Amino acid sequence: MMEITIEQARIVPKNQQSAEFHRYEETVTNFAAVKKGTRVVYVDCNGEMYLTIPTIVNGKLDSENYTDIVIRYTDDLLKAGITNDLQLWQLIKTMSNLGHQIYHQNPWWELFDDEAQDVLGDIYETFDDALSAAQEYIRG
Repeated sequence: MMEITIEQARIVPKNQQSAEFHRYEETVTNFAAVKKGTRVVYVDCNGEMYLTIPTIVNGKLDSENYTDIVIRYTDDLLKAGITNDLQLWQLIKTMSNLGHQIYHQNPWWELFDDEAQDVLGDIYETFDDALSAAQEYIRG
């Protein structure tokens, strides 16, 4: 039986599994290659990011001085003080509870089959989920 190997092109910290922490440009970015013999499945980060974070005062939307912070890339997210998955998920939940939709476009993890030269179709919320799916897929 052929062994499955994983070559990571980039390190993905356990507390930054969301694709939002890995968007530095608008192109598809490869993070890992899962290999079995000559077959290769890539774990890629794809999709544009466009988030808006409103001004909040005392836990409420500031309707008088309302301006959105626009987040397009990971650097913007980090500058806004959102440095890990838990903070991002808490922000999304808080904004949703306040009636504000922050996502206008969001990035995702996907798998690319090198032999078929095609994206496999499913999208994944975390890098580890995508990596596990790639291993399962290549096992056949």
